[in-house]
Amino acid sequence: MKVAKIILGMFLIISLGNEFVRAGFQIGSFFNLGVVVGVLLMLVLVAWLLGSSMTINRLNLKSWTFLKIYLLSLLGFLLIAFISLFSKISNKEYVEYNGVKVSIDIFDRMSKKTYPNDKERREFILCIVEKLANSEEIATKYRKELENGHLDVIFNKIASREIQSPIGMEECYTLAKREWTLKLKEEMKQSVKLNLIGTEFEQNYNIDDFCNCYIEEISKYPYNEVYKKEFQESEINQKIWEKCMTENIK
Repeated sequence: MKVAKIILGMFLIISLGNEFVRAGFQIGSFFNLGVVVGVLLMLVLVAWLLGSSMTINRLNLKSWTFLKIYLLSLLGFLLIAFISLFSKISNKEYVEYNGVKVSIDIFDRMSKKTYPNDKERREFILCIVEKLANSEEIATKYRKELENGHLDVIFNKIASREIQSPIGMEECYTLAKREWTLKLKEEMKQSVKLNLIGTEFEQNYNIDDFCNCYIEEISKYPYNEVYKKEFQESEINQKIWEKCMTENIK
């Protein structure tokens, strides 16, 4: 029984370290409160498993012995996480467009949940990288981000369709199947809102309510179709636009 507890405790430490790094890349941050709290709580279980297998008497969770075992478990977790992180960072993959060498492995890992199909995800990423690198303005302004693989940072800076459309990024969104999520709806809403702020439209309509209406309506259609130029110019999109305008006049 004691040996089983030790094996299970060590297995959990290794799994926590690897999963923490994987989640960090996927979320885009290693300081997500929910993930950090979850790890710290799981380490309590790990410390109990290891501690109860090493002591004769019943282990007191408030004892100095338990605290020492917990800290050792934490150090073990950090060591595994560091090894996993170093392994991923040292195995970078680069592609080159327009003289810019772009790292794509970070964005690939971050996109796995959104684009689970490996082939479609790679086609999408290569398309995005090519569009960004071939834009002289973006390649010059965000060269460091491109080389370091921080494509998500660039996305946040060029969320407006007025910037994405001229370089053909909308074409890339049709390459991989993507399901609507709350996060995706919010990103789309901010993109639409950004295009309307400071225009005559803002003076006559409630932008937030209009955007909420518009996103809810277009999310009834496949995401890949919505991003196509044909949909943007379609009668369906026009009717949705007019419907939401009518409902949100100031």
